[in-house]
Amino acid sequence: MKNLKQIISNNWEEKKAIGHFNVACWEQLASVAAAAKELKQPVIAGVSESEREFWGAKTIAALIKFFRDQEKIKIFLNADHTRSLEKAKEAATAGFDSITVDFSFLPLAENIRKTREAAIAAKKINPQIIIEGELGNIGNHSNIKSWQKKPVLDLTEPEEAADFAKKTGVDWLAPSVGNLHGVFSRQSTKDILKSGGKEKWLDPKLDIKRLAEIGKAINQPIVLHGGSGNTVGDWQKAIRAGAAIVHISTEFRLAWRQNLEKSLKQQSTEIIPYKINEKVIESLKKEIMKYMLIFSSARLK
Repeated sequence: MKNLKQIISNNWEEKKAIGHFNVACWEQLASVAAAAKELKQPVIAGVSESEREFWGAKTIAALIKFFRDQEKIKIFLNADHTRSLEKAKEAATAGFDSITVDFSFLPLAENIRKTREAAIAAKKINPQIIIEGELGNIGNHSNIKSWQKKPVLDLTEPEEAADFAKKTGVDWLAPSVGNLHGVFSRQSTKDILKSGGKEKWLDPKLDIKRLAEIGKAINQPIVLHGGSGNTVGDWQKAIRAGAAIVHISTEFRLAWRQNLEKSLKQQSTEIIPYKINEKVIESLKKEIMKYMLIFSSARLK
């Protein structure tokens, strides 16, 4: 089986992308693994620092290893939004395939220094681990936000991206090109949860020209965070411009809740957890497969 770096390099050359899905519970992880197994395509499961606190870094790493080694599923593990040297070392020691080192909230010089420090420390523990850096403001938290409170964008400049990549030694870069974490709506979260999956998100459009310029400046695969809420057309344009990984979290969280509520309603007297969750996992698997098929076929559109 090819390692993650080989897969991403191939995708980048072929104008395809791999889906990165944050997993905060067993149902999400099981559905991601099931989708990858059915499609026979690679996938990345991501866990933020708080999600790692929930799972335990070694526990989630062992589960991914089981799926990959025993089930022969092409699934990889990313330590998403790692904001300290200690957490980067923890992920490298636990056996993660990649780490998103995120000091984008700091001034540029400090971001470069701390990202480089974390990259050196992690690769000393595991020379094969992949380090991703982040540059520019793409917001915080994978949740539903009011459109009136959307943050002011701090878009990444190609020249800064090239300098950042050179000085930090990162393998991949996550820039700010109009993408934002979470989704934006004029509806309340309560109303959205009642709508049954008919949401119309109001995320800003991606700056595809800027993304392409950054890709040329760094000559590396680009990671597109904040993929929830974007249109199929924007995803495909971004992939053709150099995005080789697309992160989905908020929409996956919403799908989990909506499908859990649906399963509970359909089985109103059931108390056995795995019977309730069986339908949740199957529904989530189908959602993940839709994303994976879009990302892997962008070059054909």
